Amino acid sequence: MSRGVIDQTGTGAPFDDQTPGSEGQTHDARFQYPGLPTTCDGAEAVVHVETAISQGAGAYPITSSTTMGAGFNAALANGIANIWGEQLTFTEPESEHSAASFCEGFAAAGGRVTNFTSGQGLVLMKEVLYTISGKRLPAVFNIGARALTSHSLNVHAGHDDVMSVADCGWGVLFGRNAQEAGDLCLICRRAAEASYTPFMNVQDGFLTTHTVEKVYLPEREFMKEYIGAPSEKLLNLVDPANPMMAGVVQNQDSYMKGKIAQRWYYDQVEPALTDAFEEFYRKTGRKYDFVEPYRCEDADYVIVGMGSYMETTQATVDYLREKKGIAAGCLNICCFRPFPSQRIVDALKNCKAFTVIERMDDPLSTAGNHLTREVKAAFMDALNGSNDVMKIDRAPRIYSGAAGLGSRDVRPGHVIAIFDNMINDGQDFFSVGIDHATSLKMTEDPDLRPRKFFDAGSLRGRFRLGDDQQGDRHDRRRRIRQGRASVSQVRLGKEGLADDLLLVDFRQPLAFAQRTGTRRPGGAQRHQCLVQRQPAQGHGRRRCGLHAIGPQYARRRVGQHPGSPQGVDQEDAPARLLCRHGADCPRSRVGGRPANAHAGHRATRCVPPAHPFAKNTDMTEDQLYAGVEKAAAEVLRQARRAGRARQPRLREAAVTAR
Repeated sequence: MSRGVIDQTGTGAPFDDQTPGSEGQTHDARFQYPGLPTTCDGAEAVVHVETAISQGAGAYPITSSTTMGAGFNAALANGIANIWGEQLTFTEPESEHSAASFCEGFAAAGGRVTNFTSGQGLVLMKEVLYTISGKRLPAVFNIGARALTSHSLNVHAGHDDVMSVADCGWGVLFGRNAQEAGDLCLICRRAAEASYTPFMNVQDGFLTTHTVEKVYLPEREFMKEYIGAPSEKLLNLVDPANPMMAGVVQNQDSYMKGKIAQRWYYDQVEPALTDAFEEFYRKTGRKYDFVEPYRCEDADYVIVGMGSYMETTQATVDYLREKKGIAAGCLNICCFRPFPSQRIVDALKNCKAFTVIERMDDPLSTAGNHLTREVKAAFMDALNGSNDVMKIDRAPRIYSGAAGLGSRDVRPGHVIAIFDNMINDGQDFFSVGIDHATSLKMTEDPDLRPRKFFDAGSLRGRFRLGDDQQGDRHDRRRRIRQGRASVSQVRLGKEGLADDLLLVDFRQPLAFAQRTGTRRPGGAQRHQCLVQRQPAQGHGRRRCGLHAIGPQYARRRVGQHPGSPQGVDQEDAPARLLCRHGADCPRSRVGGRPANAHAGHRATRCVPPAHPFAKNTDMTEDQLYAGVEKAAAEVLRQARRAGRARQPRLREAAVTAR
């Protein structure tokens, strides 16, 4: 089942335009908790879960997980309690190592604790990760996977940080998008406490942590039922009334006995995860599994990987089958620890060849990167019939490659090149997306964005909306710098945007700027947010009217047509709505996300409402994009002339093109 969305067929098979609450669809009555529809990024989805079910967090801010820690701390500052009415605790010590030590002590005292980290921060705490798992403390750490600093510093997505701690005895789940980041956070917690084994909930740094998407957040009632109260699930290892010995020195007489005896706990992890996946599906309709094959049943060639670029791969598989007649498939690895050897072999054993792509590079390993080595070992066990893997007679041809390091683009053209490499029995190891001797060359790069889709990106964050969010997951963003001015690329689906989009221009309330520390010289800040009209038959609290992507403080009751400034609370957020259609809007609520100095959502200030202007004025696609480029160039020219830093605002594409 793709993306963990509602399975309305009951089969787990992929389907088109079946996202819960999408136009023309309603939630299946079989599922008690279908989720709360909203737009948020992966970090916010995690914060929604952790502030509801956890008691405390210890974290030291490091990009790209900073917004998760900031969100948890903001909930604490605002007096938000968890679903059991307990006040949250947040501690920011002097380093990630100390943050992990805080979590160890919190969990040892019987508390439900979490952490948010990335990159070097995760590596720095490695020493403590061993002791957390060795003491059977079921903590959950949320990771914004980030490339490790080597020849240079990079704060964007890479999997080498997670692979560097894969031997610490923690369960590891990988999400592809914001929906999965939030859902898997809950699943990790249930499995961790059932098996007394800590877990990492991993999402790609910035590509997922800072990408705003349509998400169905778990209801608080469901989380309370699914996880259970900490007092009923956890043990206090430092209770003076029940003294015990833990974390002591052990020498030759006992250390090995204690180490090997821990295998009993690890034998419980796979059954605990299976139960967590199944119960989550029964209650929500969103189906997850250790591995998630897509069109692999009759595939000759398959791509295997983890993380956000597997969405691009899935869309490209459809293209190759429908347009090229190639029997292509892809296999998403959701669970890296415990490694699902038998499930991977079952999914791949009948294909001719498969390729493992990874967001890292380990040149001194002749067998490939971490995931590649694990997959190869699984097939060796299968050929020998050892380690509880069912025996097979043949193994497919195995290729491997490095893709998307440091958030490098992984485009459909790169995926096609990988399939071509398998078909033509090409390089055993390759890279994509760069000019290098190992790199595969693109022969075509189709536009696979779905209908009614738009994507607006900046240096760190993006917005994605559409009837179907599969495809074109690659983070194609162009940052143009002249002084401190910047322009973000806006990408539009060929068939127009979903419904009518409005661009709201307003000033940040001064009081909010003072509270959050985001105030800058010149008084209240000006921002813009994108607003999407929702179908009247939509689900839940947002049954009609508007849905906004923008700052939290832009949430205001809209009582009349949004084209009127009186439609927004003037005292808190004076607004000018740049929209030309005259449709009436019922009373509704406008929602969004904070836009602070750490969030990186610069796109909130430069999203042009390209549709319905293009349609109403009979503009061609070339004219539309030419208008956007012309507007960007004009903004940069004005910024340079002014000689001061200024955030550019793209003007309406239709107006500029004229």
